[in-house]
Amino acid sequence: MAGAISAAVVDFGSHFSDRLIGLVGELADVQAVPPEGPLPQADVVVFTGRSMRPSSHNMQAFALFRQLRAPAVGVCYGAEAYNLFAGGTLVRSASPISGSVAVEFRGAGFVKDGVYHLYEARHYRVGRLGRGLVPVAFSVHGVEAYVGNGFVGLLFHPEASGEQGRMVLASALSFLLRRSTGGQGLGKDF
Repeated sequence: MAGAISAAVVDFGSHFSDRLIGLVGELADVQAVPPEGPLPQADVVVFTGRSMRPSSHNMQAFALFRQLRAPAVGVCYGAEAYNLFAGGTLVRSASPISGSVAVEFRGAGFVKDGVYHLYEARHYRVGRLGRGLVPVAFSVHGVEAYVGNGFVGLLFHPEASGEQGRMVLASALSFLLRRSTGGQGLGKDF
C-alpha cells in the first residue's frame, strides 16, 4: 500500500519475514532494514522474529532499540529482545512452542478483549517483564503480548495467523500511530 504512513521493518531472518513485510506493506510504505541498521526515519518500526539465535542479534537489536525515535512493534524475537532490553527475563521452554494457541487479550487498548487463535513458533517465554511493560494477552504459555514505552510486543506470529493475526497487527500499528501523532492512525479501525 502506498500511503502517508512509513514503516521500517528490521529483518532478523525469520522464516516468516517475507510474510510480515508483505503484511506491513498492505498498511504502510515499507523500508526493509538489516539487523545491523541503521534505523531510517519512519512513522513506526517493526522488528521481526528470527530463525536462529546468533549472539550478535541481541547486541544488534539493543543498538537499534537505543536508536528508536518512533513507536515500534516487536514480533516473536523482536518482542523477546525488547523485553530483555527493558530489563526483563526469558525462560527457555522444555520443548519448542509451536502451533496455533488460544490467546486471551485483556485491556490491550488496541484490540477488543477476547480470545484470538494465533500462531507461535519459539523456544522462550517471558519470565519477568521489563520496566514499563504491561502484559495484555495471555495463553497457556504465559504472557503473549505486552505494551509500554511506545512499544507493543507480540510473542506470536500475526503474519502466520490468518485474518485474526492481520487484524491484531494492524490494530497495534494503528494504536501506536494514534498515540504518537495525537490522533492519526492508519485511517480506519480494525
